[in-house]
Amino acid sequence: MDRRGFLALLGAGAGLGLAGCSGDPRDTDPEGSVRSPVPTDSSPVGPPDAPSNVPPLDGSWESHRHDAGNTAATDDPGPAAEPTEVWRRATATGEPATSPAAAGDAFFVPTRSGVLYARAADDGAVRWSIDPTAGTEVPPVASDGTVVVADGDGLLGLAVDSGEERWTAAVDGTVTGLATTGDGVVAATESGLTAVAAADGAERWRHRVDGTISTPPASGGATVAVGRSSGAVLAVDTETGERRWRASVGTEVGLAPAVGDAAVYVGAGSRLVALEDGNGSERWTFGTAHPIAAPPVPVDGAVCLATLDGDADSGRTGTAPPGADGTPTPTAADVRWLAADVVAVSPGDGSERWRTGKTARYSFTSGPPAGLPLAAAGDRVFLVVGGELLAYDAATGGTVWSVRADAVTPAVADGVVSTGRVGVDVSDGSVRWRFRTGGGIGASPAVVGNTAYVGSDDQYLYALAANAGTVDWAVPTDGMVRASPVVGDDAVYVGTTNGSLYAFERADGTELWRAGIGGQVQSPALDDGTLYVGTFSRTLFAVDAADGSERWRTEVDGERFVALTLSVSGESVFGGANGDLRAFDAADGSERWRVTADREVVQSTPVAARGTVFVNMGDSLRAFDAEDGSERWSRSTGGAHESPALHDDTVYASGDGSVYALDAADGTERWRTGVGGDLALAVGSEAVYGLSFDTPVLALDRSDGSVRWRHGGFVGTTAPALAGEYLFVGDDTGRVRAIGPRPE
Repeated sequence: MDRRGFLALLGAGAGLGLAGCSGDPRDTDPEGSVRSPVPTDSSPVGPPDAPSNVPPLDGSWESHRHDAGNTAATDDPGPAAEPTEVWRRATATGEPATSPAAAGDAFFVPTRSGVLYARAADDGAVRWSIDPTAGTEVPPVASDGTVVVADGDGLLGLAVDSGEERWTAAVDGTVTGLATTGDGVVAATESGLTAVAAADGAERWRHRVDGTISTPPASGGATVAVGRSSGAVLAVDTETGERRWRASVGTEVGLAPAVGDAAVYVGAGSRLVALEDGNGSERWTFGTAHPIAAPPVPVDGAVCLATLDGDADSGRTGTAPPGADGTPTPTAADVRWLAADVVAVSPGDGSERWRTGKTARYSFTSGPPAGLPLAAAGDRVFLVVGGELLAYDAATGGTVWSVRADAVTPAVADGVVSTGRVGVDVSDGSVRWRFRTGGGIGASPAVVGNTAYVGSDDQYLYALAANAGTVDWAVPTDGMVRASPVVGDDAVYVGTTNGSLYAFERADGTELWRAGIGGQVQSPALDDGTLYVGTFSRTLFAVDAADGSERWRTEVDGERFVALTLSVSGESVFGGANGDLRAFDAADGSERWRVTADREVVQSTPVAARGTVFVNMGDSLRAFDAEDGSERWSRSTGGAHESPALHDDTVYASGDGSVYALDAADGTERWRTGVGGDLALAVGSEAVYGLSFDTPVLALDRSDGSVRWRHGGFVGTTAPALAGEYLFVGDDTGRVRAIGPRPE
């Protein structure tokens, strides 16, 4: 069932419809030993505030629909004229784009979304992130307290501890690779090499070449080496950039060389060539049966190479391991096999010391990998193949451990090896942390004061500066955060897909308490010191906001009832889905009344205010007396998955491709505007704002429904939050966006 179908079945949650889907494939993780991320002793913080022309805001949007009654309305004006994107911030981690860099006790992970993350090695906590930093095709490097990333035809230096920009430097041409040289960095382009100081980006030397550099640089001792498309290897002096020697290996060099043991090692086709570091003369050549698929890696007493056979089907095609009855199971027609070998060679004479290998499947349509990620640290050699990170003993080649991992070259920091999404103990292979990716923001931000609080599929709750988008703090949880947070005086509360309800200190993200609710926790409603919480179940909870203790729980009878986001007004709590609307006593959870509509689905979170409960049922918006559940009026709106909104004496509803403005007292239509889709709504003092999966953000005049503006350019996946003259929206790429007046 697609997401829209699931929305129609279950009703609306915190985002555009539901806060999350219990059958989402991103929830699956076959590795049972995965440890959930845990907070660090000090909350991770982002870089200093970026320059902003927007003064600090004073938002009062405390939950995904503004208040405990879920009215989705405020007296803030919102954007009056067509807005612009003031800032955007990516929160979901995203797939690693290249190998991470490592420095001290942290990894620096570039992602396909363009964001660079600093993650603590011990628990994966986000220390800072930059969005966007620069290109993500060249792996970053770290040296002398600085992370250096390629930025087209330049370099960008960021402080390791904060992400603050330290410097920029220009080079000749587009950067194709980076290497560290003690306290410096060397950047390669097709036409030359440039060395800069890591601390301040000051240029140390440039070396231009005739022809084309075809590999990233490698450095060691007094030598920086690169491969040439002509089949030559060039070595220059690390300190001066002057040419030391040039040697031919007979074929184009496509893999970065390696420098170690007084030699430069070059993978060329099916040969590993060792060149003397002093003069480039050939020391030895080691031939392989299959092409070398990774840059060579020196380790203590050996140099390792990896080869790839992408056509290793002999003896395997057509069968798979026997099933339970002993009968071999036919292999899918498009399945092929590859064979990856890791070989350790003596640096002195090129003799083979050990050899090990791994076979893996790949799809015929996608083809085998273009290369193999290979790395080494201490007494371990690491290979990634077939979705596994394998660790081998550097002395014997024996397999030490393996875990699931991304197909990028891993890095090692503080006893942990990481490909960016997983951190593994080097010694025993235990997984210290792992993060899922894909998708991103499934529920609306809450904006209080100058802080926007938003949860993400990367299992973090973020606090962002509402006027600039910078990260004030970010804290990990035990599951994906697909429900909106709710903000109290001193704490922010949020639930996870793993059934936990958290309270964090608003100032710095310190965890105050955690309560096990069970099920996928929906957006809490906060009223008079109590959190009212629903899940995808027939159980409602009331939790003390001060300490997380349970005040009451109610098991709701009836198979169809699913508790989504609750609404609170007066002495009652309202909720429901799948045909039921029910009112419960806020003091003890006892049921006060119910409305059951046969074959009519309660499709939205109810709005409760002014003694009335407004809710979409079937193809109508209906109003019920909050005291006894008697129906006051019903108005056909064509049905909608989104909740209505209430401002003053007008209720606004979306349905049948239109937005309706109805008199809250009797349902009389005041205006109706066709918008081309069903919208999640938020109402300000002057306009009604709405968006959907496939409709640009738009603003309708509150007085007559006329379209004030439409703003395209992205697809939102959450209901909008409103603060001052700005709207805040999440999307399925994991980004939060602030749109508002164009900065002066």
